Amino acid sequence: MARHERVCDDTRLPRLGVSGDFTAAECRQDEGELVGALMVKCEYVELVRRKLRSTEFFDPHYGEVFSAILRLPSVTLQSVHEFLTKLGIAAPLGTQWGAVLSDLVDKGAALSDRAVLARAVEIRRRFFARWRRGLLERMGKAAENGDDPSEATASFQREAAGIDREEGRDGIAGEFSAASQNYYELMTDDSPEPEPILGDLLYPASLAEIVAVEGTGKGWIQSQQLVQLTQGKDFFGIQSRRIRCGLLSLEDPRRVLKKRLQRIALATQADEELLRENLHVICPPRLNSIFDLLQPTHQAVLRDWIRDLGLQFVAIDTLADAHSGDERDLRPVIQAVLPICRETEAVIQFAHHEPKTITTGRSRSEENLSHRSRGDTRLPAKVRFAMHLQKKHGLVLLSFSKTNEGRRPDPIWLKQEDSGVFVVTEAPKNRIEESRARQEEMVELVEAAGENGLLMGDVAHRLGVTTTTIRRWAEAQGDRVALDGHGRNRRMRTTTLDNT
Repeated sequence: MARHERVCDDTRLPRLGVSGDFTAAECRQDEGELVGALMVKCEYVELVRRKLRSTEFFDPHYGEVFSAILRLPSVTLQSVHEFLTKLGIAAPLGTQWGAVLSDLVDKGAALSDRAVLARAVEIRRRFFARWRRGLLERMGKAAENGDDPSEATASFQREAAGIDREEGRDGIAGEFSAASQNYYELMTDDSPEPEPILGDLLYPASLAEIVAVEGTGKGWIQSQQLVQLTQGKDFFGIQSRRIRCGLLSLEDPRRVLKKRLQRIALATQADEELLRENLHVICPPRLNSIFDLLQPTHQAVLRDWIRDLGLQFVAIDTLADAHSGDERDLRPVIQAVLPICRETEAVIQFAHHEPKTITTGRSRSEENLSHRSRGDTRLPAKVRFAMHLQKKHGLVLLSFSKTNEGRRPDPIWLKQEDSGVFVVTEAPKNRIEESRARQEEMVELVEAAGENGLLMGDVAHRLGVTTTTIRRWAEAQGDRVALDGHGRNRRMRTTTLDNT
């Protein structure tokens, strides 16, 4: 901060010969127009962030506004005003921030797109010119004061080298340096934190995935998730926040999606006005081109779609259809999609498949499915939230295989109704409970038959089990049923005090 105050003093402005001829008023005018332009041209915030830091402004007031713009997830005149007020940052000359910001927006709106970036570069150049000018002035004073020449020279050389090094830091180098905070700065950083999207489990600017085998109902459940998020309703009991969502369907065409979304909207009593405002869909046949995240132009198209519509959650169905790379190495996909998440503050969720084979060699039965996605394990390592679907006992088990935020919820059992919509249901009984329930059903059948009872073969047919199973159950319920005779014609009767 001391360096910032030193170089921002009006008396230390360079004149001719160091950085050109400009005045304090010109510096303030250029800086004010830049921050005003960024409040109306939000798409340039990320580009300017890489070229300029708030400490490089001549006027610290505009530096504070610029810092607020970089910290806020959504930049508007009102959000910047509220942020500055919350932090207690005073406006220049004792005026109110509202009037100052409105004036800046009016001036900045006139800047062309090209001028925005040029202005940022010029402000940074002037900062280093002021720094060098200050260094030259201090060198002159050191000679006048009779300081040790060798010691002063070494100190000034080190500072001059530091100026050159700082000025050369652009792009990631400059961003890396600006991002560094000490412990106190980190703990006292009051920048607004993003609100969770789904419970305490899913936050903006992150990757997510939903994993299942083909035919599990993955498309239905993801569509239900989108509808609930657009309404701000619970997703199978998990609280959600109303947001604007997008579905990039590279698999299901319009015909399928129209039928599915209509049934979900009807079953969940969704507000159609909210769906119209908050849910946007891209699918065949309106999109017949191959979409490939490994192509820079396709990355830009996805980024622009998210920004233009203000999407906060984007579902891509499926991952396999969204890139042309090798599933055994998904690093290029990660490197393509993570910057989009961070720059747009959106969640991108992939629908993905389970591996086609189980490495243990066990049978691909419902109980033996893995809980990992197909291909490179580096993708699930980068994912912050992952759901897994598994068919079991005629139901679908929704489990949360990864949650980096919040406590992992218990698995949720779902039943698919005739309409295709999934609803929460009770967990199926375990084997012991199931066996006891079936035995009770067997006893009730025999009791209902009266004194004559039923043939063991008939009971086995009604319950859909073998006669061996019926005999074993009858032995377990020996105090309630008895067997007479031999083979399939053995008769089952209720055990009473009389016939005992």
